[in-house]
Amino acid sequence: MSCKINRKQAFVLLEVLVLALVSLWGLRFFALPDAARLAVGLLAAYLPARVLLARDHSAGVAARCWLLLTWAILGVMIALSIDRCTGGDSAMMLHPRLMSDDRGYFDWALSQLDPSVHRPHVTFVGYPLIISLIWRVLGVHIVWPLVFNAMCVLLACVFTGKMTVTLVAPRDAKSSRWVMAAALMMCSMLFFMLAHALKVLKDPACCVATTAVGLALARFVAADTKSRAAWVKCLLLMTSGCLLMALVRTSYVYFFMLGVGLMTVAKWRARWRRGLALLAVAVAAYAVGFCVSFYPFSQQVSTISGGYPMQRIFITGYAQQPYLEMIGQYFYYPVWKRLLLLPVTAGVQFIIPFPWIYNTSADGALLELFPRLRFMWYFVGGLVLFYYLFMSWRRGAGGLGVWALWPALVFLIIAYVVGGSVSRYMLPFEFMFIPMAVFVLYKVRNGEYRNAFVVWMIFYCLVLVSTLIICHEVQLEYLREMSRYYREHARHRLTP
Repeated sequence: MSCKINRKQAFVLLEVLVLALVSLWGLRFFALPDAARLAVGLLAAYLPARVLLARDHSAGVAARCWLLLTWAILGVMIALSIDRCTGGDSAMMLHPRLMSDDRGYFDWALSQLDPSVHRPHVTFVGYPLIISLIWRVLGVHIVWPLVFNAMCVLLACVFTGKMTVTLVAPRDAKSSRWVMAAALMMCSMLFFMLAHALKVLKDPACCVATTAVGLALARFVAADTKSRAAWVKCLLLMTSGCLLMALVRTSYVYFFMLGVGLMTVAKWRARWRRGLALLAVAVAAYAVGFCVSFYPFSQQVSTISGGYPMQRIFITGYAQQPYLEMIGQYFYYPVWKRLLLLPVTAGVQFIIPFPWIYNTSADGALLELFPRLRFMWYFVGGLVLFYYLFMSWRRGAGGLGVWALWPALVFLIIAYVVGGSVSRYMLPFEFMFIPMAVFVLYKVRNGEYRNAFVVWMIFYCLVLVSTLIICHEVQLEYLREMSRYYREHARHRLTP
């Protein structure tokens, strides 16, 4: 009796195989109990996104394979990250070697369960509070924050795919599967975003909150909320995204308000009622976040106005000194001068972190190189620039309308506030540029703009490569000068 396996069964077998391989990878570093926790946690991180994607008619085999690949990459890299901060020691799983924000969030969450642990100052307490609640149920272990981050990244990928289909091919059933697969493919290779799931950081939670709101607003502008059920789903997405962002990074709810305002004003008569409802949700969520965070209005004003508090924190790293010499005392400049410098600061924010590293240990080379693999982000950037320069303003281009203006404005605002020096602040909105990138590929695939697209991408690649070479040489020469200075300084100190 022959036994035939259909596509769904074959894909389930592939998922089981990938989970088995990742579990064996974990056993290479950890004892069985810790490896089992990692395997169970990764499975729990995968299932919500997997179920959500399976219920979408636009999700074909290619889209599911890209999600599976993203999950596998996260599983392998999380195991490496845990091994690096614990050395595979089970006792260290409860007290891993962490630094900077990782250490602060971990200790704050642990202090909720153990009063003897010092509670550090954390501005936005939502993320460590979520971690402490998970630990109350599952026990304290470094695995659980990281698999929670992985779940957030995977859900953000699915939300991005749904958002892209809603904006690019809402009524094209034949192309919707290609659009979904293209969006998930791009998500799976934005390694700088994925790398933040390997640390105890709030950025993955910010990313899933942003994509949930982005999907809600995409359905809002696409008139996909005419039925009562669709409108309720839109409200639920907006509410969950705003509440999560209000808890983990309250100040970013302002960007959600900006998005709602832009899309409501664009068609005021048709959208003002539901637009005001979405705005009310964002304002209410902000009020909740403001009550639980430690980010007063005075600090928010100083962040925007600049001055000494900003100059003391930003553009201070040794590798950023060539940029500081070029841009000067940026945070003391008047508003008009900072606006004139916006093309420079936005360009720097786009291109960093650079796709190279100078010093690394052999055991940590892969972990340090992983977030530097920026080729997909640069490719997305080229597509998005083509959209804004050649397609967004054409009436007959069938563009994404005012929705596409929203992430661009957020990008420029962040570049203005921090001088383009912290690309991590843009991370929650990286996925929001994927609809424009897929839209360009969708048009080119259908035979439009092909000649212009080829010419543009050649020009863009030449400019990008030239810029990266110049930045590398300038930064390397500065580091050589620094090394020479410190060697001379040490020699003078040793001379009697």
